[in-house]
Amino acid sequence: MAARVLIAAGILVAGACTSQQVHLVTPIELIAFVTKPTFTGWYVDFCNHGRLVASLPECVQIGGEIYRATLLDASTPAGADVNGSFVIGFPAHALPKSYRSKKRISLVLAPDDFRNATGIAYFAKDWSDT
Repeated sequence: MAARVLIAAGILVAGACTSQQVHLVTPIELIAFVTKPTFTGWYVDFCNHGRLVASLPECVQIGGEIYRATLLDASTPAGADVNGSFVIGFPAHALPKSYRSKKRISLVLAPDDFRNATGIAYFAKDWSDT
């Protein structure tokens, strides 16, 4: 599924005085604020190659809970602003609802079962603090 995808209809990159739609290839690299986390009830199963599962796996590790989070003030690593906000699956541990932190994130398409159950199309496969 590494085909070209349009991250969402109407996502625009600001440039000069014009805007254009951006077609991105996964993984999608963004720098953004992760905000408004809400636990989805899903987990990362670290003993099963990082598969996303809807129940607590036998191999529980800190950071394996998946949150529905909103990305704000997103930009590409090259510095191009990406307008709008995006909802993603974000793996972490015990995030408060007031959480807001700037991250460098590698987004991949979420697996079908996760996407169908949660409505979240993208998952933060890797992330780091900026």
